[in-house]
Amino acid sequence: MRIHLVRHGPAEPVRAGQSDRERPLSSRGLGLVRDQAAALRCLAPAADLLLSSPYRRAMQTADGLAAALGCVVEPEAALQPDADPRDLTAAMMAREDVAHVWAVGHQPLLGAWTYQATGAQVVIEPGTIVVLEASPWRPGQALLVGVYALDWLAALGRNLAAS
Repeated sequence: MRIHLVRHGPAEPVRAGQSDRERPLSSRGLGLVRDQAAALRCLAPAADLLLSSPYRRAMQTADGLAAALGCVVEPEAALQPDADPRDLTAAMMAREDVAHVWAVGHQPLLGAWTYQATGAQVVIEPGTIVVLEASPWRPGQALLVGVYALDWLAALGRNLAAS
């Protein structure tokens, strides 16, 4: 199983009276996620399943990725910011028959889960994609395959679109 963990793109700050759940991507974040998706369309990574936290900013990020990856977004409560990493492990183990999973979520959950899965401490900035691989999926036995920064992928997407 190969898992692409994606932290949602840059978001607006919380406004008075607004719940964190409803916080959207910033206009800059929307542009970066669009450019990131353009890069992914050209790179054509495999995607059998795209899971997302139901929070607005995560769903916006996932919607951009879904168009590039050619799949549908499935909300997953185990990717919410306050979720227990064990719940995310259970969600992944329940899908271990899926070869290529993409999962859009939040910090600190994604960082904690990456550490539990691989033993690696990774800085996961907004929009970063962390790629893990394991077969079968078991905590502590995954391999960290790569870490891809949003700015790098967005710049690649802009360059590919311009050529």
